[in-house]
Amino acid sequence: MNYNYGKSRDWYHVYALVDSSNNKPRYFGETTMHPIGRAGRHIGESWGIDKGRFRNGLKHKWIRGLASKGKVPVVREIFKSENRKKALDIEAALIHQYFDKITNHKKRSKISKTLINQANRYVEKCFPKLNENYTDLEQQYPGIKEISNER
Repeated sequence: MNYNYGKSRDWYHVYALVDSSNNKPRYFGETTMHPIGRAGRHIGESWGIDKGRFRNGLKHKWIRGLASKGKVPVVREIFKSENRKKALDIEAALIHQYFDKITNHKKRSKISKTLINQANRYVEKCFPKLNENYTDLEQQYPGIKEISNER
């Protein structure tokens, strides 16, 4: 199987995997692949084995939880640039801003307020009124963090 389908090394995409039940992002990522292709890989990885262990991170548990309800995450492109550093900075700012509400398990320690404001402008275009009724992971998926040790 060709996992590089849609790979475009000239562009860096920042994307969100969105909970299809409430239209709120639960994962932010950066890729050179087309975001839809990358989302497909996330879904496939959630059912696979990593280093001899079943994948049990928050993102994988969330994706499997959606699948048990007959749903899949929706992918939305938030930002696209030819500048990789800019894309990584936007991704890091989004993770920093929404860390308690998403399944990402790493965050950069220092993010400037200017960068956070810039990232929020991109998010606002994709998710108007995002912060209204945006519950954290524990509230929407009780027990999701209990077993995971990735965070």
